[in-house]
Amino acid sequence: MTYFALLLTRYKRENWKSIFAESFTGKLHIPKGPSQYLILDRPHFMEVKSKGKMVDNLEVDECERLKFKEKIKKLIYRKENLYRFLACLDSTRWYNEEMPYLAGKSDQIKTFF
Repeated sequence: MTYFALLLTRYKRENWKSIFAESFTGKLHIPKGPSQYLILDRPHFMEVKSKGKMVDNLEVDECERLKFKEKIKKLIYRKENLYRFLACLDSTRWYNEEMPYLAGKSDQIKTFF
């Protein structure tokens, strides 16, 4: 969903709200973005744990988490990774026929649903 929001704000600034709202009501293809550019700062499993479906404790030492976070940030924020991510955004926009709302083919949006 993060990747979808980035696509809309990068390529459809003028009508991103209507397309984003449609993603919750209609049949709209939501693209998957490259996960190597996203970082989950800390796990949030309390809802699953409170329903009794999870028995393992996922406690992480805060010092270890911060060390790992600093180490991985250096890898994620390299300039070539930014170029790859932007290339992925461009290829999703121009080469995926399941998302006509990104390519500006407004007549196809109505028939897509």
